[in-house]
Amino acid sequence: MDQIGKVVAADFKPKATSSGNLPLDRRTASQTASIAAVKRGTKNPSLALMLPEASVVPFVTQVLATPEAFVGIWLIEVFPMITARFTQPLQKMPAGDLSFGVRLQRRTSALALPWSTCN
Repeated sequence: MDQIGKVVAADFKPKATSSGNLPLDRRTASQTASIAAVKRGTKNPSLALMLPEASVVPFVTQVLATPEAFVGIWLIEVFPMITARFTQPLQKMPAGDLSFGVRLQRRTSALALPWSTCN
């Protein structure tokens, strides 16, 4: 570890957020609330996929520009992944050095979806 890394590591003291959670525990409250909502009958559809680097921006732009696709989305997570680190034979990754995980998190009921057959 270089000198700067030692100073940063020595000075790092996690501080609780306004909700009292530590930074690494930042999603516990929202996840707990989401689980409770599902137990009450709320639908929580979401989509997780891997995309090649060149497809990420067009895909997210299309989702944001299409009201029907954007219904209920409260969080879009995009995170890079080094493709070479996925070596299991059944783990299929996009071609290229870098691919991106994309998660579309929704908070909506099935009845609220415009294409729903539940109404």
